[in-house]
Amino acid sequence: MAAQTQRRNLVRQWAQAVMDRDGKARAIRFDTLEKICQALDCQPGDILAYEKEG
Repeated sequence: MAAQTQRRNLVRQWAQAVMDRDGKARAIRFDTLEKICQALDCQPGDILAYEKEG
């Protein structure tokens, strides 16, 4: 149960860290991304995607 709560908190932290008030991504620290990937046992490409604007 504690691991699930930790994962949920990390994802919430990540979402707050990378989204601005308009809902657009701005930046993420590599150490935050690393912690999220460790907690979720995934690679950055599993949770990030590039979308061209316009």
